[in-house]
Amino acid sequence: ESILQDINAGLEFLLTKGVKEGEVSAIGFCWGGWAIAKSASEGISWKSGVSPHPSTKLEKFAFGMDEELMFSKVSMPFLLMPAGEDPDILKPGSSVVKKLEEAGGASVPFESMRHGWVSRGDLSIPDVKENIEKALAQMLEFIEKQY
Repeated sequence: ESILQDINAGLEFLLTKGVKEGEVSAIGFCWGGWAIAKSASEGISWKSGVSPHPSTKLEKFAFGMDEELMFSKVSMPFLLMPAGEDPDILKPGSSVVKKLEEAGGASVPFESMRHGWVSRGDLSIPDVKENIEKALAQMLEFIEKQY
């Protein structure tokens, strides 16, 4: 409940600055992907969402709720970018991803990457640096397509 209050407060602030309701996209790394999915499933009207290495498993692990049910209520374009070790529920072919695809979303796995690579990956490793740059470019492209 607290996360929804915080998100609502942030969105209300943006409205005072001239941002139109329903025109805000969100990027959430790790548990931030859960916050986007949870808030969207509870009525926050995001324009779109993107989550590299999402930790939406928090819905069950931390809160005892149903992760698939949460995703079934997400109706915005949502791009998931799971790392190789992230759960299969976040990868192409899963029921969650099929539902997201119906709303203009997708899952683009980065199988050779470890969870957290975008926000804390070692840029001195060429493969990690290349995949971070690829993910950032795909994130921006996905969001830009929504406007």
